[in-house]
Amino acid sequence: MPSNSLAPNPDDESPHTPGIEPFWNESWYFDGVSADPEIGVYVRLGNVPNQGSCLYTVAVVRPGQPVVMVTDYAGPSPVMEDRRQIVNGADYEAVQECVTRLADYRVQFAGAAKQYADAMDVLNADAGSALDHRRRALCLDGVNPLRDPLPHRGHRCRRRRRDPRVRAGPA
Repeated sequence: MPSNSLAPNPDDESPHTPGIEPFWNESWYFDGVSADPEIGVYVRLGNVPNQGSCLYTVAVVRPGQPVVMVTDYAGPSPVMEDRRQIVNGADYEAVQECVTRLADYRVQFAGAAKQYADAMDVLNADAGSALDHRRRALCLDGVNPLRDPLPHRGHRCRRRRRDPRVRAGPA
């Protein structure tokens, strides 16, 4: 009989009570690929409540296009709700939400980012060039990591009606 010992608990979608360790943290990861697949997205929120901060990362990749990234290693403490986290950084706003436990998630980002002509420039501490997404939004809708796995590459987003679930464009 198969074991369900590794099956996630729906209660794990909500934030946990922080431990007493100074660097106790809890992370939410979202990654997806558009249905065409022309847009790849990686998002991570690492809440470090006992330090009063968070680590926030967004990466958007497209074939033949510069890599677009946000890396905030000293972000503000996120607003933590039952199934939604909100980060109001100095030059960006981000919201992520568990729409249906263990099924559907929504991530939205708007604000300043950096773009890199060569993806390796990110690792080489290149400053990148400024890019403002205040008039553009990044949305990742309907990601279900349990239902839609991609081999070795995270989670896949499917189309719902005619709208791609991963999109970067006008808000």
